[in-house]
Amino acid sequence: MAKDQVDTTGVADTEARPPLLRLRAVSAVSDWLLHVETDDADLRRRGQILAFLCLPFFLIGVGFFLVDLIGWIIPPSEHAGYNMATDLTFSAVTALAWWLNRRGGVVAAAVLQLSAVSAGLVFFFLYTSPYRVEILFVCPVLVSAFVLAPWAAFVFAGVSGAAFALLNHLHEGEPRLSLQVLLGLLGLAIIACLVAAMLEWALQALRRTSEALAADITARKEAEEARRQVEAALSLSRQQAETLFEKSSLGVFLFDRERIVTECNARLAAQLQSPVCEIVGADLSARGEGRWTPAMQRALDGVVGSYEGPWTAPNGDALWVSFTASPLRGPDDEVVGGIGVVTDLTDRKQAEELVERLAYRDGLTGLPNRTLFGDRLGQAIAAAQRREPGLIVGVLDLDRFKTINDTLGHARGDELLVGVGQRIAGLMRDSDSVARSAADEFLLLFTDVASPRDVVAAASRILGAINQPWRLGDSRVLVSASIGLAMYPVDGVDPSSLLENAHTAMRRAKEGGGGGLRFYDAALSSMAEARLQLEAELHAAIEDHQLTVHYQPQFDLQSSGIVGVEALARWAHPRLGHVDPTEFIRLAEETGLIVPLGRQVLRTATRQVAQWQCFSRDGLRLAVNVSARQFLDPSLTTEIEAALAESGLDAALLDIEVTETATLQHAREADAVLARLRSVGVAVTLDDFGTGYSSLSQLRELPISRLKIDRSFVSEIEHNESSAAIVRAVIDLAVAVGVGVVAEGVETREQLEFLRRLKCGEAQGYLLARPMPADACEALLRRGVQDRCGVARRGG
Repeated sequence: MAKDQVDTTGVADTEARPPLLRLRAVSAVSDWLLHVETDDADLRRRGQILAFLCLPFFLIGVGFFLVDLIGWIIPPSEHAGYNMATDLTFSAVTALAWWLNRRGGVVAAAVLQLSAVSAGLVFFFLYTSPYRVEILFVCPVLVSAFVLAPWAAFVFAGVSGAAFALLNHLHEGEPRLSLQVLLGLLGLAIIACLVAAMLEWALQALRRTSEALAADITARKEAEEARRQVEAALSLSRQQAETLFEKSSLGVFLFDRERIVTECNARLAAQLQSPVCEIVGADLSARGEGRWTPAMQRALDGVVGSYEGPWTAPNGDALWVSFTASPLRGPDDEVVGGIGVVTDLTDRKQAEELVERLAYRDGLTGLPNRTLFGDRLGQAIAAAQRREPGLIVGVLDLDRFKTINDTLGHARGDELLVGVGQRIAGLMRDSDSVARSAADEFLLLFTDVASPRDVVAAASRILGAINQPWRLGDSRVLVSASIGLAMYPVDGVDPSSLLENAHTAMRRAKEGGGGGLRFYDAALSSMAEARLQLEAELHAAIEDHQLTVHYQPQFDLQSSGIVGVEALARWAHPRLGHVDPTEFIRLAEETGLIVPLGRQVLRTATRQVAQWQCFSRDGLRLAVNVSARQFLDPSLTTEIEAALAESGLDAALLDIEVTETATLQHAREADAVLARLRSVGVAVTLDDFGTGYSSLSQLRELPISRLKIDRSFVSEIEHNESSAAIVRAVIDLAVAVGVGVVAEGVETREQLEFLRRLKCGEAQGYLLARPMPADACEALLRRGVQDRCGVARRGG
């Protein structure tokens, strides 16, 4: 049964094929006959109309040929040969017109074909009556309007009318008939012209509409395709962005113009150790001490900003991050926010630090090792070759360290080494370096050295710090060290020679008993040894109260009376005699001994001047110099109050002299100290005024009582106009701000007279009175009282 059904279907298919094949064959023949080789659509349409008309005209010619052939074969047929010739000629012309039309010569083919139809009919119907074929004269009129142009209908109406009139005349027809045919052809031409013109206009309008519609359809298709592609690209980009955003190993967040986070990924939340809900809506630039703020602001300004460095997480963890902020732009290219990318480099930084620590740091103390020290020393030598200041290399070795190790154990020895490294590093400048090179050996590098004395002072402080008692476990240990110094370029011009000579100097220091320092150069070693000895003797002199206080009177330039005294420390050394105050005061400041020294001078002077108040009617002032280190000592106010209470001296009679430079270099601390001094009631004098850089606003705000003109200006007022002008300006300034003025260093009468002319309030100097011991000063005060009494008696 299934087989029968298959066979039936096969038969049906076979029966259906011939009509389909016939249809395709007809379509193929039609396409071939009507084909016109041109790209112009309008010309192709006209050519197809002409090709369509050529076929019947060709068949008419062939048909008449057959009829005339039969008439020639079966007589009687007149003029059969002529008629067959004209039939064949007409068919050939038609075939030629079709061929020209097919090759794209539509206009030439149309003129040829229509001329053959209209004018050629004269020859075609020369021996035949034309009255039964008038319709043939109509064809050129109608066809020309549609194939050539609307106005061509009138041309072929005339040609056809003339051909018909000729035939009508040859066949002796009525002339009236020719006129009727001509008028009919012209009327037909008018109609054909109008119809063709309207059809042409309609076709052009339809073509324009079709083209516009086709263009619109094409544009819509292209737009739709573009939209589809854009949507696909956006979808892909969105998926990629979401994948990168969420799956990225970097922390990413978006922020607006106010630097508020609008979105972030989970990686950022993990890096910052905060949930996403807390990060979104927060200002990350305010976290981590605001280190991201500049980079985020640069992004909001339209450029890329970056930061790499430490960052503190909300839980307090210290991170090392790399942060980049890029601008985020809106549709109009304006910056609407930014995108931040955070890379956690903490592990890498720790690894780098570990590598550096292992390669360049001492594992016990954390100080640089010998390798890093050698690199720094090489750089320092290269820098010293380009500029004037030199450098000094030192080698420090602990004395008898092996005894401590053997007695207390290596753990306590390591504890001591760590402490020594910390004390040394705490006393070095930022530009200097310290390293540990061996068990108990440390290397020192002093750069930008103006004078070896500066390094001697620094080395002395280091030795003093090491000499302080150490608490190692339950044991109290005293430690000393020896330092050897080598100076560039005197003692070597390369790292190896400098270190070798510094080691040699250190061994010499140890051979001398340890606990000291030596230069490789003998002269410098003598200077260093002398300084260390002087330092030790100054320390003993302060403890044993061997220093004395001298007093230099201060005079009122109008009354010539003594109004105050300045307390000055003096040291009568048992071996060296009187030591220059400049030398031992500088030594005291470098070693820190200035604080106990100043305390002794203050207490001694306040007691003495309190006893001298009986020699002054208005009160005798005491001026005491305070160094920068004393000035910033928190206990200064307490010590002054204690000295005043112990001596009974009125606070208003105590004048604390502080240098202008000290108040400028530590302006904030100076304001607080000066305010405390004024609260106690003591006066404050700005010493050495004119040598610093005080501005008028600073001077107005400082709570001071007097200005002291530096001796360098007073000594030059006779010979230097600039110095005289400065002294004059200082006196005028003091009057303007309402403070007193004291001139120091007056040594000639001309200087004194100059100051009097300028109405300077007070002065002191060798011309008036030298610094003197207390008994001499008291005698001078007594004479002043006696002179006043004598004047009073004579006046009485």
